Amino acid sequence: MIFKAILSSQASPGYGQVTISFPIPDSDYDLVIRMLEDKGIGSPTAQDCRVDGLESTYPILNRLVTQTVNVDELDYLAKRLDSFCPGEKEQFQAVASKLRLSNIKDFINLTFGWQQATVITDFSDLERAGKDHSLAVNGGGMPVDAFESEKLVITVACWQQNVRLMKSLMLDRFNLKTTASNLAFSPSENLSSRLAR
Repeated sequence: MIFKAILSSQASPGYGQVTISFPIPDSDYDLVIRMLEDKGIGSPTAQDCRVDGLESTYPILNRLVTQTVNVDELDYLAKRLDSFCPGEKEQFQAVASKLRLSNIKDFINLTFGWQQATVITDFSDLERAGKDHSLAVNGGGMPVDAFESEKLVITVACWQQNVRLMKSLMLDRFNLKTTASNLAFSPSENLSSRLAR
């Protein structure tokens, strides 16, 4: 289960609520649709399901609460998210947060286009972070010699000053190239001059 949604009818709230786990297993799909139809929702085309609550390991999806969605869109989003590995889960949530996404169609579209984002949550191994970013922007693969030679040259003092400003950092492809060139410096350079660029 990726998420559990409490759904109701926006047009007829008196029909009550129903809780559905997503993605819906193929074997249960017809049963779930009948259950939704009893509540006056579940159209194959209309966005007729109001999200009254959502329980998920993806906190960003709570932005769907109070919105009206289509049950098949919810199911499709859950199936896309179910295919993610843990690192991809972090990337998806970071990009959705940065882009301030809040509707179902944007979340679905994002499942196809977040791969070139880098999320750094551990500043203790910056060489690993640089290599992870290189893999992200190169589609998950690159020649071994190129992978071995790419390093971000960053001093501990610089990161100690930056870490107090943020615990995690999400950089898209353009921003990391800009940041990487700004942070490739000799240890004697002044931090404030690098941050002013």
